[in-house]
Parts: sequence; structure tokens; C-alpha cells
Amino acid sequence: MLNFKLSDNAKFNAIWSLLNVNYNEANDWVVEYGIVDIYDEYAVVRNYFEGTFERVYYTKNDETDSVELGERVRCYFLDVTESEKKALEALHGLNNNTYEKVDETYSSALAEVEAKTGELNTANETIETLNGEIANLNTTVETKTAEYDALTETYNTEKSANETKIGELNESIATLTTERDDAISKLADSVITVNSLNEEIATLNSFKTDIEKKEKEAVIAKYTKALSTDVIATYTAKIDEYTCAKELDKDMAYELISTNPSVFANNGNSQPAYVPRDTSVTGLGAILDKYKK
Repeated sequence: MLNFKLSDNAKFNAIWSLLNVNYNEANDWVVEYGIVDIYDEYAVVRNYFEGTFERVYYTKNDETDSVELGERVRCYFLDVTESEKKALEALHGLNNNTYEKVDETYSSALAEVEAKTGELNTANETIETLNGEIANLNTTVETKTAEYDALTETYNTEKSANETKIGELNESIATLTTERDDAISKLADSVITVNSLNEEIATLNSFKTDIEKKEKEAVIAKYTKALSTDVIATYTAKIDEYTCAKELDKDMAYELISTNPSVFANNGNSQPAYVPRDTSVTGLGAILDKYKK
């Protein structure tokens, strides 16, 4: 083990000395290794005796400023172009800064790429399917939008027409309502007029009935001396059955003729009691009307 300050030059000399332990006068200053390059954890050296390259790992002790050599692994230098070198460096970085089992890593990565490619293809197919569905939906949306616009236009047209009709109907209703109210008012006036006329008619009918009854009573009174009391009582009892005094007068005259035919005698007068006259009356009335007293 050598102690030294860990400068790049000191580290180079320390590793070189540890590799070439036979570099002394006793061994004729034999150089077994030459240092190609030094990294943080190992140095790449050339074994002159075997004509090979080795990776010699080392550790350093900052407290004692010393270097101790460790495992030695044969390594190789490849003849590559700059672009190939960059590709290898990228592969080296992707493989955790080592070329060990890089083929397995590559195969695993290739399989993963193939799997991801399959997933990507499936995703692309799904995207194409979805794009087709979206296109169909867009077509449906356009169709439905056109239908909606047409229905909206029809609705607005019909709404305007209906509003016009509603306005006309409201005007008609207002006119008919006014006419109805006028008719109701006229009807009320007519009812009042009818009631008034009915009252007048009732009054007139009552007056007429009284007049007719007095006329019929006068007819009966006219025959009280000529007819018996029983006959007078009979006609008095059914006085209301006669519609007019003339009919009652005819019946009582017939009663008088039937019970006392002498009413047609002259009785010493210069003229007969009854004188025939022209008349269009028929029956008993016609017989009586042919004579005047």
C-alpha cells in the first residue's frame, strides 16, 4: 500500500507502482502494465506480457491518502466509428452504465417494445373505431340539428299563426261577450216589460171578467120576472160557465120560449112583441134575432 495526496498525477503514479511491483533494479526494471486510462472506480491497463487489456478496480482512503488495488477483469477495446461509439455509449447508459448482460436487456427491451407496439396498434385500431363512431355521431348530430331547426321553424310559424288566431278569437269573444251582455240586458228589460204587461193583462182580464160577469148578471136580472125562481137560480149557479153574456142570453131566451110561448103574442098591442129582422145568426140565436121588441 502506498500513501500519497490524491491528485490525478499522484493517483496515476500510485496505481502504476502497484501494478509494476517488479520495476526495480533487482528485476531489471521490468514493466508489466501500462495505464490506458483511470476512472473513479477502476483503471484500464494493458498487460504487456499477455497482450491483453484489464479493468483493475481500486479503492482509495481519504484519511490515509492511499490506494489499494482490487479485482482485475479482462476487458476489450472495439474498433468502432464515432456514430457506433455514440450508440454504444447510449446503450451503456441505458444498461445502468455497464455492458454486462446488455443482450438480455436488449431482448427484454425489444420484447417490451413489441408488446407496446401491439398495444399501440390496438390503441390505434380503437382510435380508428372511435373516430368512425364519432363521425357517425357527428352525422347524427347534424341530422338531428337540421330536424330540430326545421321543427323550431315550424313551431315558430304555427305559434305565430296560432297567436293570430287566438287574437282573432279573443276579439270575437269580446264582441260576443258584449252582445251577450246587451242581450242579457235587453232580456232583463223584456222580462220587466213582460211582467208589467202580464200585470196589465191580469188587471184587464180581471176588469173584463168583472164587466162580463156584470153583463151576464144583467142578462139574468132581465129574466127574473119572466122565468121561475128555480130557473133563475140554475143559470145563476152556472153563470161562470158562459164565456159571454150573449150565449147566456140565448139560452135564457130559449128557456123563456120553452116555458112561455105566449111571449110572441100581440097582447092587444098595435104591433107584435117581436119583429123579424135580417141576420146571419143561426140556430136559436137566429130565430130570436129575427125579431125585435
